[in-house]
Amino acid sequence: IDTHCQAFALMLMCLTPEDVSRIRLGPLSGYSIVALRLFKEAFGTEFKLRVEQEAAGDDDIDSDEEEGRYRGERTVICSCLGIGYRNMARAST
Repeated sequence: IDTHCQAFALMLMCLTPEDVSRIRLGPLSGYSIVALRLFKEAFGTEFKLRVEQEAAGDDDIDSDEEEGRYRGERTVICSCLGIGYRNMARAST
């Protein structure tokens, strides 16, 4: 995910059911770092961040042709445990 949508995707990961969510991001923007701090304060969720140099299976794929790759830049694997948010205002049947 590019830097423009990172904070939104990370917020959705916080609100998912109580299960581990993972996502691969490009370089983290400053806005995303601040958002991670706010999510920890508001939701109590902590993210595990792991930097990857290369994606698996890049030996036979030209990086210029591969869609979604950042040429020469590292990607970050983010994972967290969702809080299990439910919309209580929604009518349950």
